[in-house]
Amino acid sequence: MINTKQELLTIINKHMESAPASVRERLKTELDYVTKNEGCAEFYMAARGMVNLSREMGYYSNSRGSLGASLIAFLLGVTEINPLKYNLPFEVFAGIDYDRDPYIDLNFDEEFIPHAQRFMQVNFPSVPVSLADSCQLPDEASICIGAFTACARLKKLADITGVDVYNIPLDDEKTLDMLIAADTSGIPTFESDFAHDLIKSTAPKVFDDFVRIYGVSNASYVWTKWDDATKESIVISEMPPYSEVIPFRDDVLMYLLDKGINRATAYKIMTDVRKGKGLTAEYEAIITKANVPAWYVTSCKNVEYLFPKAHSVSYTMLAFRIAWFKAHYPEAYTQAL
Repeated sequence: MINTKQELLTIINKHMESAPASVRERLKTELDYVTKNEGCAEFYMAARGMVNLSREMGYYSNSRGSLGASLIAFLLGVTEINPLKYNLPFEVFAGIDYDRDPYIDLNFDEEFIPHAQRFMQVNFPSVPVSLADSCQLPDEASICIGAFTACARLKKLADITGVDVYNIPLDDEKTLDMLIAADTSGIPTFESDFAHDLIKSTAPKVFDDFVRIYGVSNASYVWTKWDDATKESIVISEMPPYSEVIPFRDDVLMYLLDKGINRATAYKIMTDVRKGKGLTAEYEAIITKANVPAWYVTSCKNVEYLFPKAHSVSYTMLAFRIAWFKAHYPEAYTQAL
């Protein structure tokens, strides 16, 4: 049987040989996590095997949750997200002490799910796999695989046009112009009325702006609240302007660290805020003393749920690629719908 830990170490050590110091430091932290957590390497390599098989068979996959905060996952090809590019702290994936059980969350075309299950049964029978509708909680480690219709749509578009989905540029001007004009009908995650209104009112210009819009439009009470009387989302009067809202849980941690708050406290505050627990009197006093502005304190108290930024990046990538086909191959796009 393949020594999965040794195989993973061999792959990552090759990357470390020519990597700059900042990358080597991040990889050292993540490798320590892998070596200290029993079975972690096997989880990573099992996910890598499924994703590779998916691509070999012509299917598209994307990562969910905080998986994109792992540089090792990126270098193994399990996720397309480079956490250093998007400033994603590893703690969001691995926990404050880097001791959280690995929890890998992946989307596939529904047609591929049986292939993924057979692959795991034959090659990694000791790694637990859950389907998306029955996935364990993150502290009960498993690889969670889900069927996502958008993944199936991308395969159909690729089959019709012959385009390699993974080569679609995320700065394509024609696609950006279409999205900036809020022509988002049929584009997953951006076709809701709220997302449409956000695009109209915030004037996004680049891919990263749409990542932020995804975070704001899918989180809970970041900028709006549900009005039971009107049955509509309304902007909360005490909330800050859109440009200053908190779109992701990662941002809370990084912002508080920049304010000089110690790592353990910043992480605990992030965890409470992203779960909708608000701020204790103690934590409010700490961040106020650190000169955190009043609007930020208010935001932390109102938020009910924050996505990990990695999740938003992954879903925005998928949406952008589908939008690219809408902009460049409208007939194929309509056929794929």
